[in-house]
Amino acid sequence: MKITFFLLYVLLGYSSIGAAQADECLPIEQRQIIRDMITTNRIKYGIRKVGEQKSLPNTYIWPVAPSPTTNAAGVSSICQFVDHDATNGLLDWNCGNRTYNGHRGTDICSTPYPWYMVENEEAHIVSMASGTILWKMDGNDSYSCDFSQPDWNGIGVQHSDGSTAWYGHFKENSLTTKSVGQSVVSGEYLGVMASSGMSTGPHLHIEIYDADDNLVDPYAGTCNGLNSNTSFWQNQPGYYHAGINRVTVQSGPAEYGPDCNSIETPNYLDEVDAGELIHYRLFFSGVLSGTSVDYQLTAPDGSILFALNTAFNSDAFETIRGSIFSIPASAETGNYRLEATYQGVTVDYEFEVVGAAVTCDDGIQNGDEEGIDCGGSNCAPCVSQCADLTITDFTYNAATNRWSVTITNVGDGTATFTNPMAVQAYWSSTPTGMDLPASGFDLAAVTSELLPGASVTFGLNAANGPLANQYLNIIVDRNGTFSECDETNNTSFINLGGSATCNESYDDPILVFEDTEAYSTGSGNFIRYNLDVANNGIYPDMLFVASPDLPACGNNTNASRTWVNIYDASNNGYIYGFCALDQSSSLSNIWFAVAEGECPPEEIYIVLNDRLCDVEYTSNTISLPACSTCNDGIQNGNEEGIDCGGSNCAPCVSQCADLTITDFTYNAATNRWSVTITNVGDGTATFTNPIAVQAYWSSTPTGMDLPASGFDLAAVTSELLPGASVTFGLNAANGPLANQYLNIIVDRNGTFSECDETNNTSFINLGGSATCNESYDDPILVFEDTEAYSTGSGNFIRYNLDVANNGIYPDMLFVASPDLPACGNNTNASRTWVNIYDASNNGYIYGFCALDQSSSLSNIWFAVAEGECPPEEIYIVLND
Repeated sequence: MKITFFLLYVLLGYSSIGAAQADECLPIEQRQIIRDMITTNRIKYGIRKVGEQKSLPNTYIWPVAPSPTTNAAGVSSICQFVDHDATNGLLDWNCGNRTYNGHRGTDICSTPYPWYMVENEEAHIVSMASGTILWKMDGNDSYSCDFSQPDWNGIGVQHSDGSTAWYGHFKENSLTTKSVGQSVVSGEYLGVMASSGMSTGPHLHIEIYDADDNLVDPYAGTCNGLNSNTSFWQNQPGYYHAGINRVTVQSGPAEYGPDCNSIETPNYLDEVDAGELIHYRLFFSGVLSGTSVDYQLTAPDGSILFALNTAFNSDAFETIRGSIFSIPASAETGNYRLEATYQGVTVDYEFEVVGAAVTCDDGIQNGDEEGIDCGGSNCAPCVSQCADLTITDFTYNAATNRWSVTITNVGDGTATFTNPMAVQAYWSSTPTGMDLPASGFDLAAVTSELLPGASVTFGLNAANGPLANQYLNIIVDRNGTFSECDETNNTSFINLGGSATCNESYDDPILVFEDTEAYSTGSGNFIRYNLDVANNGIYPDMLFVASPDLPACGNNTNASRTWVNIYDASNNGYIYGFCALDQSSSLSNIWFAVAEGECPPEEIYIVLNDRLCDVEYTSNTISLPACSTCNDGIQNGNEEGIDCGGSNCAPCVSQCADLTITDFTYNAATNRWSVTITNVGDGTATFTNPIAVQAYWSSTPTGMDLPASGFDLAAVTSELLPGASVTFGLNAANGPLANQYLNIIVDRNGTFSECDETNNTSFINLGGSATCNESYDDPILVFEDTEAYSTGSGNFIRYNLDVANNGIYPDMLFVASPDLPACGNNTNASRTWVNIYDASNNGYIYGFCALDQSSSLSNIWFAVAEGECPPEEIYIVLND
């Protein structure tokens, strides 16, 4: 219970979110422990609190940086902002909804492979501004995937401008070696980003307070209701935090393990053989509509294998782009560099091409005849003189309904043509067909030859919209020679790529659980489990176009190209699916439902099935919230509780008896207790004798140390109907609650409706501690006097306080409670803590967590440094 003097103390609750985190990462108890640490450390280390903002606050730098050994411009992206909606709605500083209900901080996620980055310590957390370390917490697991562990690793810094930042979710044992009270400078290393505490994945949670301990949002914006247009950043990042983090070259898509915290395998390439296929990726913290990225692959001699530009047509948070590329079979050995430039920032990735090509083939298919062999080991002079034409860029423009196609000679030989280069294109339902000639060419002028590394780009009209006929086959009339590698000089058609739509490869979806909601249909009541694909922006809308030429989805002959199916991870059983999504953003609104009262699978995953290209993309496996089943709460000694059914015994759900203590009153005049037991369930409880009750005083919630005496059990029938109660009295043992707990036991030699699966006599524990059924008046706080005192940290003025009515509280409220959360290093803290607050802003001042009796309430106090002023008004809270 919370007992409050003078002002109402409102305790905020926190609920679930989507995206990176599904619940509040810092519980109220942990928050209070940190505040207590700050108060203690201020006195212990002489850290003076700045009374007011000393300077303009715009001094912050970005708090996440790549480790010195990580080749990246950045390693993070924005996950969640502070919530500015005081109701159940969502509102961030920019009037968007990238937050979750009650979120008090800014969450920054590591990217692109967060668990790999934890293991290799790639994302360093640095101080946003210079200041003094206020608190440190360490020693907790770094790989949390749920909310079972409230203790995180983190650090607090009081900045020189008076603001204070709490940094949390660090990797265990990675915190700076500096101690509380020591100084740090802006940009100084604090620790490594991880997932300690209540967290579903690696991220940094930053919570910021101004000099007056008011929560603030470092971003200035129209909807910032905390500090309006005051920015704490030196250069405030944009809403989408647009920028390029890194580029990589990989042997294939990254591999993800079966568990939430499985360490990814990125498959980074250090070296590759000539002639092999590489996967290249461009990772962005965010992108802006109307911008574009330039990227190119450069050989050791400075020649450019490809140079491309990709435009962004919409704003987006964390974004990935990439494709595949075949290293020429006779490529020069040495170091190659992939380089990308976005928004004035350039990043690169170097890898080495080793070895020589085994064979050389120009990839040309003469109709259905055998390909022309350029020689390989049988024709050594040809190895370095083969032309190889391939599609290197294929982009659809929805505004003009046209395609842009780039063909590049990625070989080492020169391709020669006539006309100067005759190109034909066909829309087709097969990879090699020529069903419908494409129209609207605007082929760029080229000479009669295409040198190694040279490209030609042309445009053509889409047929009835993008990919209406599934395949676009590009044909080149080569009435010329491909250097000496061309063994014939006949006119023939060359198919250069089959379907251009299937040349792209995408990363697997990142699945996130959002929340649940109840809904009803004519078939009954259901609970819907809402899901989100966090990286849906990497998939083009083309994957979800209506595809009448592919098999129908039931009666829907216009089903989408890609279907999304949800599976039970325990048995790979199909749960539900979507076959008519029309765009990639729809992946943020997928779901499945179970009947009300039934349980969902414990873990699920999804599969994106691109039916056109016969490719599947499988997501990570996620855990769903624990299922609530119907249980009568009965514990047979130390045996397993009787299960009322839940999803396995549906008729039982509404027929369970549930006995609980509904009233527990002490009469000081008679030194007796009155106890009322009520059946709050939906089923009838039956008894013999007519109901045998035993009671024990105990020092533990389940003990039977001292039998209670003096029963006056009221007469009842042999059954207790739903909603019915029975009241009895008993003598107090040595005064009220002398042994802390009163445990009520009922002998149930009868049945609890059909929910009771046994008929043996056994004891039923009904309520643990009866001590929480008492209520007390609020404390009456009185100011006593002041006194001067000194410590090694300096001189102070102590303000002594008294609770005038402390005698109304039993000493039991202050017993040592090792089973409750510790107070810092004190694992034997008292059951009730006393906290002192500033009435002007409800800011925490000081507290007591180890009082041992109620009379100690006459000796509480707080202190301020000599020469400083205390708050004008204060109040206290007794937190049982």
